[in-house]
Amino acid sequence: MNSVLAKTVDQDYRNWDRLLPSVMAAYRATVHSSTGYSPNRLILGHENVMPIDLVLGKVVEESEHFDSYNSYVKDQQERLRVTYQLAREHLGSAAERRKIDYDTRSKRSALNLGIGCTTINPSVNQACTQSGPACIPVHIASWMLFHQLTT
Repeated sequence: MNSVLAKTVDQDYRNWDRLLPSVMAAYRATVHSSTGYSPNRLILGHENVMPIDLVLGKVVEESEHFDSYNSYVKDQQERLRVTYQLAREHLGSAAERRKIDYDTRSKRSALNLGIGCTTINPSVNQACTQSGPACIPVHIASWMLFHQLTT
């Protein structure tokens, strides 16, 4: 989002607030690789009508007619149900791809018996020695490896 906004603003960065709605509209209309759908499709159940769509006219498959409000609601619910299911499947496969990429890039470190190691856990809630928003509580522990459970 920041990179798109940075590419569209003036050099003095004074017009970002006027460009933000257009940048957000473009972001919401873009299909995301992790879900396979645009945020518009996932939230609204359809894509927004853009000015170019008004000029070129609607595609025949997109024009829909419903006999009642109930038939529209049922159609919308079914469409969203299918879309969410497919998005969940895309997210699962994207997570698997990220895991495979991480595993291929990460290096396993061998821990030898009798060698000491230190662990850092930033999520432990302890009192900070500093004050302010930059203070992150950190817990540091030293360990000695005496027995290896698995190979």
